[in-house]
Amino acid sequence: MNRRLYVANTSFADDQGKKRLLYEDLGVKEYWILNVQNMNLSHYSKNPYFFS
Repeated sequence: MNRRLYVANTSFADDQGKKRLLYEDLGVKEYWILNVQNMNLSHYSKNPYFFS
């Protein structure tokens, strides 16, 4: 299973946009981003049965 976790300090917009789309194209099934500026964890999944 392909998973990625990124800790974003200043790159949150890029991690949520271009980088996330790139990883989807490469087959990454789960992608997590921790935004340390507001302590928010975002989850993206290609699995339709996973509720985040």
